[in-house]
Amino acid sequence: MTGYEDVQQVGHEKSHNGKKARDGKRKPWYKHPSTIIALGAAIAAVTSAWISWTQSDIAKNQNIVAEQQELVTLVGDISQDPATIAQQSQAITNESALSNAQDGIAMTELVDSEEAATLINILHGEGVTATEYYEIALGLQSGQSYAQALSFLQRAVVLPADPRTRASSLRFEAQIDYQLGKNSAAEHADMLAGQAYAHAQDVTPENEANNLAYTELFDAYYQASLNCTNGKAEVTAANKILALHPELKAGTTPAYDNAEKELQLYRC
Repeated sequence: MTGYEDVQQVGHEKSHNGKKARDGKRKPWYKHPSTIIALGAAIAAVTSAWISWTQSDIAKNQNIVAEQQELVTLVGDISQDPATIAQQSQAITNESALSNAQDGIAMTELVDSEEAATLINILHGEGVTATEYYEIALGLQSGQSYAQALSFLQRAVVLPADPRTRASSLRFEAQIDYQLGKNSAAEHADMLAGQAYAHAQDVTPENEANNLAYTELFDAYYQASLNCTNGKAEVTAANKILALHPELKAGTTPAYDNAEKELQLYRC
């Protein structure tokens, strides 16, 4: 091979090797239009999904707030029904008209309570307070929806609440249990009601004594028909408490009179 041919061959090989080098060198991913388009589409899809989820979450939260506000309104109406009945008892002298008016209010109370119960189920109990459970249970019990009323009272007593609400819920639970003949359950609920103030903060001795005395008299009313000895013992226990706190007697007089009447009725 001549020198000229050698130079030609070398040049050809360099040209060929340079082409291979250029062919072997790939473009960066961000210089490929198809990659950029695919990436943009993916980002757009993720952004759209996030916006959709955020809007759905906002709408859900708005619905929850609206339902909670509606529940507050219903509970307010339910709590006013007994006062309305009391007012009509004073204003309406015709017994038939009074009975019809009271029946109408009781039906409204039941309807409101059932609607409130439906809202609680929709909310899955989110944001529902012990007081709301208690008030709704009152309305349900008036319509003889005992099982659901008990269910709401049992939810009320496990929620954070003031001792008065807890004691009232437990006594109401005991009342329904007595009405259903579940005496052991009623006695247990009544015992817990008497202890409702024992471990609460910022409770005065007078408040605790008042709750104990009232709970004893409350249970004596039901025990009169079941066990005279127990009924009399509970009135005696209440009297001992009131002897130490005579300032509480006026407030417990109705409960005391009811218990005494029942004991006399059953000749205890």
